[in-house]
Amino acid sequence: MAEHLRNELARASVPIRPNRILTLAKFIEPFTPLAQAPDSLVHLLTAGQVPDLPSKIENQLAQRGVALREQRLRIAQPIPQGPTILDGFFTLTPAELDFLEKLAGQTEVTITLPDWPGSASACEHLRTIGFTEQRLNATHRHSTREVFAALSLEQEVEQIALRILEHSAKGREFREMGVLLRVRDPYASALESAFARLAIPARFHFTDAVAAHPAIQYLTGLIRARKETDYLTLLRMPISGLGATPEGDRQDFEMRKALPGGAGSRPVPGITETDLLSPSEWCSRLKTLRSQIPLPEITDQIDRDQLIIWRSTAAALNAFDRTLDTTAQAFDDEKIDLATFWPSVETTLSIEKLRVPDRRRNVVNVLDIYEARQWELPIAFVCGLNERHFPQYHREDPHQEERFLFELATTRATEETILSYARFNEKGDPQLRSFFLAEEGQPSNPTRILPKIVRHAPDLSIPNLQPHHPKLTPTSIETFLQCPFQFFAQRTLKLRKRPDKPRDRLNALVQGSILHRALAEGELDRVFEEECQKNNIPKTYRTEAVRLELKRHFDAFQSNENWPLNWPSQTEQQFEVALTPELSIRGRIDRLDVGPNNEAIVIDYKYSAAAKIRERIESDPVQAGLYLLAAERVFNLNPAGMFYCGLRQSVSWEGWHTNIPGLKLGEARSSLKELIESAEQTAIAVHKLILSGNKEVQPADRNKCRYCDFNAICRIESISAGSMEPRPAGAVSRGDA
Repeated sequence: MAEHLRNELARASVPIRPNRILTLAKFIEPFTPLAQAPDSLVHLLTAGQVPDLPSKIENQLAQRGVALREQRLRIAQPIPQGPTILDGFFTLTPAELDFLEKLAGQTEVTITLPDWPGSASACEHLRTIGFTEQRLNATHRHSTREVFAALSLEQEVEQIALRILEHSAKGREFREMGVLLRVRDPYASALESAFARLAIPARFHFTDAVAAHPAIQYLTGLIRARKETDYLTLLRMPISGLGATPEGDRQDFEMRKALPGGAGSRPVPGITETDLLSPSEWCSRLKTLRSQIPLPEITDQIDRDQLIIWRSTAAALNAFDRTLDTTAQAFDDEKIDLATFWPSVETTLSIEKLRVPDRRRNVVNVLDIYEARQWELPIAFVCGLNERHFPQYHREDPHQEERFLFELATTRATEETILSYARFNEKGDPQLRSFFLAEEGQPSNPTRILPKIVRHAPDLSIPNLQPHHPKLTPTSIETFLQCPFQFFAQRTLKLRKRPDKPRDRLNALVQGSILHRALAEGELDRVFEEECQKNNIPKTYRTEAVRLELKRHFDAFQSNENWPLNWPSQTEQQFEVALTPELSIRGRIDRLDVGPNNEAIVIDYKYSAAAKIRERIESDPVQAGLYLLAAERVFNLNPAGMFYCGLRQSVSWEGWHTNIPGLKLGEARSSLKELIESAEQTAIAVHKLILSGNKEVQPADRNKCRYCDFNAICRIESISAGSMEPRPAGAVSRGDA
């Protein structure tokens, strides 16, 4: 409030020194030898104390040169400073009234109080000690009022933001507009998001605990990481200097791959848990933690938002040092270990408030109604006027105070007051509008159009993708057919998912890879052990259970007699075949059986159940046709059959063949030429779409999106099934050719 009043008087050219406008706490500092006791220090000293010994706590505080606010007011001896005006109080405590009586005996004192039941006793006391009363019965502000209703809280704050932009486009300064909240949550966070999205500069007059700042979370996390081995979480924080950077991602991936093995734990230099130090020594040593946060590289033309982040970080680190000093005051001067000292530090950090200096002049001010007591704005928005939010019902008799606060909020504006509420809550249930709006008339439901904002976005087009995709695999083609965006993220951008936690690494993909290799090499136990070591899979009960399951499936295949042909087999056959001058298909055939007349049957192992194998056959996958094409053009064989062998639960065979005598599995066809040509045409068409830059979010099967590694960045969950756009002209799907 004091800062705001200084600014307002300066704009009004009132000749008054800024240091003559003070809070009451600052005003009494010259009159008392004891400083204000930090809330956290009071909490630490009173923890475990008997409640009926306040004098003991006061003595402990006095020994440390501090005191509670009430005690400071009682012992303060004011010295004449000239006429004094006190403004912005809702009421006065007994200690404040006693101080005013002493001050009034030294100089002329004027105090303003609102006319409401909460200040009645204070006014009566002031009259009894000689103060004269002057009533101001009429408000000097006469603004127009408008009420509007939105469907939800999000739409309500968006409408407020759009109205602010509308006023700004007409020449109104941002500082001439404010948003008044009954309480901080839930509107402050929603407003902050909306203002940031629409580039509206705003100052939120609220404070958070020091512990809530990312820099402090990082420093405290370094101490906890010594016990919880959670350094990887800290590494991903931007405040570390590596978070959200390519180098940070690289280190994060490499460390996760190395787990388990202690790679996630990083001790803090100079901090040893077993040391025995005095509180002041622990304080000095812990202050060195701030060196773990990289200093910013300050250059020209720094973004204003980045400057705000730097200022916030600097304020948080300074607050961290102060809280360490405060914590040390609560201990006797004897040696203790870190486990004794650190919990009190965390308590202090969670209690003390962080105040970040914000000297921006032209911003929209967002503040609660108590803070708005001394404010006067041309345009004021009062939002959240729903029953149980404004007014609130948590008091025995809320009506008088809530009515007073409503009148206070609606008299801050000199030109226009905009009142708003949401018709439905976050669950979609209807809400009652505040009964304070009964006399305001019917709400409007205006549609605000966002003023045109020109932003110069970077060019994200890719002019030539041919160097990136001269070769495709059957799997990558099927990936594009499922969703072009998935292919773009995985194959073009080559994005990698963060390595799984050790307990999650023995997934279906790894299990399938183990079984494929075991079938090719004819041994499971050795392959399983080598793959577990390669992927840093810990030896747990689940690991052994999976090994036994794989062993059962491996043995079931080895003893299976359903396959009637006894042709020679070749395994793990690599191939590369050119379809056009610009496109080659490469891949690996799990098993290639060659008949007496140079016939070829391609067998692809799938660690899937029989039902999944049938689904692949029904969808006519491009993989089958391309494998047969490779058998013909690379291995110079006559394509005679393509089979998928399902290995999970029981051995199953599904596929196609050209009426091979003695083969009663799969579907018999006169020729496989149609399957081969369809796959070839599909592959060429897909390649053209890839080179054209098609990266649309268009999944062929929405049910598969939950398995995609990139569903968090394509935001598929925000697209309803009915709003999916059809594939663009020229797009292909399985069986189109």
